[in-house]
Amino acid sequence: MVCELLCKFIQEEGANILSISKYRLGHNSPPGFACVIMLDESHCSAHSYADEGLLAFDFFTCGQSDPYNIFEKMIKVLSIENYSIKKMNRFIYSNGE
Repeated sequence: MVCELLCKFIQEEGANILSISKYRLGHNSPPGFACVIMLDESHCSAHSYADEGLLAFDFFTCGQSDPYNIFEKMIKVLSIENYSIKKMNRFIYSNGE
């Protein structure tokens, strides 16, 4: 469900999905899931540790899509009330103009 919602909101934001990888964890690790969505503009991912009640997102995008819009939709539809955001400026992309 989380991966499908994430894909929906990514597309609504105008980013281009290239591939989707989902995996249910718990065979040799704590139970949960991982979902990585490769974008033409980079990637978005969700990772959960069910026993801890933890759901982590990573949004790394360039172009016109705004990862905050995707995150805000996710916390609203999933009714997440307790969260924190850590913004990291990874680099500034320049296409030479």
